[in-house]
Amino acid sequence: MTASLCLLGCLLAPAQTPERPTAPAARASEWVIVPRLSKAQELVYRGTFTEEAVGGNVQFNRTFRLESRVFVLDTPSKGAEVAFLTVLKGRDPRTNAAATGADAAAESVRLDMAHVDLQGVVTAEPGTSLTVPLDGPPTLECGAFAAVPEGKFAADSTWETAEEGRPTRFWRALGTDMVNGVRCLKLEGVQKSDDWDKPRADRAAWRRTDLVWLAPRLGVASRVERLIERRESGRRDPTYKSVLRYDQEEPMQYPGRLYDERQREIVQAHAFSEAATPLLATPAKHGPQLSALLNRIAYHLDRQPQTPYREAIFQVKRRVEAAQRGETPPVVASEEKQETPAVAVVGAAAPDFLAPNIVTSGTFRLRQERGKPVLLVFYNPASPTTAGVLAYGQKMSDTYSKDLTVLALSVSGDIDAVKKQRADLKLTIPVLDGSGLHTSYSVDGTPKLMLLDGNGVLRGDYVGWGSETPGAVMNELRRWGPKR
Repeated sequence: MTASLCLLGCLLAPAQTPERPTAPAARASEWVIVPRLSKAQELVYRGTFTEEAVGGNVQFNRTFRLESRVFVLDTPSKGAEVAFLTVLKGRDPRTNAAATGADAAAESVRLDMAHVDLQGVVTAEPGTSLTVPLDGPPTLECGAFAAVPEGKFAADSTWETAEEGRPTRFWRALGTDMVNGVRCLKLEGVQKSDDWDKPRADRAAWRRTDLVWLAPRLGVASRVERLIERRESGRRDPTYKSVLRYDQEEPMQYPGRLYDERQREIVQAHAFSEAATPLLATPAKHGPQLSALLNRIAYHLDRQPQTPYREAIFQVKRRVEAAQRGETPPVVASEEKQETPAVAVVGAAAPDFLAPNIVTSGTFRLRQERGKPVLLVFYNPASPTTAGVLAYGQKMSDTYSKDLTVLALSVSGDIDAVKKQRADLKLTIPVLDGSGLHTSYSVDGTPKLMLLDGNGVLRGDYVGWGSETPGAVMNELRRWGPKR
């Protein structure tokens, strides 16, 4: 027992400072802040969000508990690929105590993938907005990272950051401050509407003020406080105020199997959400697809170890079940309108994706194959043409192993059937879960083959399977593949 406890303690040891990247030396009055993240690292923040409306036509007060997790999926040379999990739970307005029992269920859960560069700038996937709402709690919280100047900067340094659709944010370094025993660099960021300082009778105004305590060792926030004030037209004092406060817990490192479990649950939750989105718009037309999706979710829940990111899978499950009942799932917070997701079109760059490997515990990201053509084979294991299509994909992989990547993408929720078929056909090509790509790759029927060139541009789109299909694919491959 003692040996087991010691081993567990080693596995869950607090994350050590990674060696990449190394910050240049700075004088005591100067700082060089760079996010020093390492693969399998997890940052956990907990705090509260409170909002109140006073002095206006509507008065209310409500409070939420917030939990924000940042899990580092990978660390390429110019930043990190991360997953943000944001969970909001209500509190009793009379006692301000955390809800218990049946009331403890999360009111909002979001899981989003993003990239963080070496200046702390966060870039989300296409179709995802990072804009902080001016009304209600943030359903996606990424304030752990603050965009800072490149190189050295000192106290009283100022800089600006741009945000699409919003005014410029003005930042200032206020000096150092202690947070939970750690000396941090305190930053202040202010963003406001043009008329905040000059009230108008015909227009509402707002101001956002962020205080961020950055820990130089990791280059991420130890504490975040955000104040948003709104003022109705014709008034001089704020009529709405929200305050968000959260602190970081000790960062942890999850190596080996523990990393695999978290990564797989994150990617699977993301895939379930992508698969559900087009179905939830018109659930009455997609009864069988919704049932199949619930079966795939149940398969994962029954067979995979639970991690904190399972909350995101439960959220998808609740939304799908509500859609089946003809209900509209409640939305706690207002979200900024998202962009229309990118759709694969011949002659344009194909949308990037991250898909779970059905056979192993790993994942596959499309952009990692840049440099050589990729053949995507979407299929349903129940189709009578599947054996021939997959055999063709395997043959292409064997013949052009150095010049072509072939991926089999199943759109079926029957995981056991997919695995059995792979074993029967003795496939060695990766078999991925392609069910979340229905919309972005317009998979309305199978089999469907799509050929991408080495730059990720879609060059061929083939629906169905016939004697002419292999020749058509080969002609495009000769045109866009490596020149021999």
